Amino acid sequence: YLGQELTDALFSRLAQCVRLERLTLINCTSLTDGALARVLPCCPNLVALDLTGVGETTDRAIVALASSTSRLQGINLSGCKKVTDQGILALAANCPLLRRVKLSSVEQITDEAVSALAKSCPLLLEIDLNNCKKVTDVSVRDLWIFSTNMREMRLSHCVELTDAAFPASPKSDPIVVPHGPINPFPASTPAPADRLPPLRLTRQFEHLRMLDLTACASISDEAIEGIVAVAPKIRNLVLAKCTQLTDSAVESICVLGKHLHYLHLGHAGSITDRSIHTLARSCTRLRYIDLASKYFSRGSYLPISC
Repeated sequence: YLGQELTDALFSRLAQCVRLERLTLINCTSLTDGALARVLPCCPNLVALDLTGVGETTDRAIVALASSTSRLQGINLSGCKKVTDQGILALAANCPLLRRVKLSSVEQITDEAVSALAKSCPLLLEIDLNNCKKVTDVSVRDLWIFSTNMREMRLSHCVELTDAAFPASPKSDPIVVPHGPINPFPASTPAPADRLPPLRLTRQFEHLRMLDLTACASISDEAIEGIVAVAPKIRNLVLAKCTQLTDSAVESICVLGKHLHYLHLGHAGSITDRSIHTLARSCTRLRYIDLASKYFSRGSYLPISC
């Protein structure tokens, strides 16, 4: 409650707290980047740092932090809109023990930073990329490939994501390489050279419990089928405003069975009575379901088994 009262002068006194392990500076809007860059390196034992809403935070402070806190496990930079790839790359390079990284509305970060976290921080458990609009399929694929311990993945409003960002459905056909000579006169509209191949994983994400894909409007039923196939114990699944989803996606979700507790399907307008009845009978431990903006026929209801 005193966040706005914390000035640079007061904060500078923390430079003497060399054994400090956890520091929460939520909404300390009076702090400047210069003060952060001076004090944070004086706390080499930091394990967790929360800079939510400290809008003056820049790469300078994050680079200074990363250079001296190799044991950092959690960092929250939500709303720090001046931070770019430079700061996140420094964290990835110097803080291999990172487990929780929250970058909600850090709008300047790109695939380069996210991929670096996935490849350099093998213990990553949680990542929040809400409203990181420059993040694309490329780096999210790296999260699936390298972050084998992931528990919570928030990708809401990452509007560039498509099915290619997620594990391929086991039912989808593999790519067939044609035999014979190559046609020297290809079609006038060839497939893009940078099209990503289906993401086929050889292991399951047994620890993944929460996945938020709110407003990822380009994903389809196939993506949901692939996700459920590799992450069979998801507890909280958020698919609000995923407008391309149909009953087929809900039928895939039914495979989660008793593991599913929270399901958000608001504004997925193509879903009908049929799949919701199946869902209620399959996922008997549901505690919350959001079907906002859907019209169901008269007499439609969740069966008593739910």
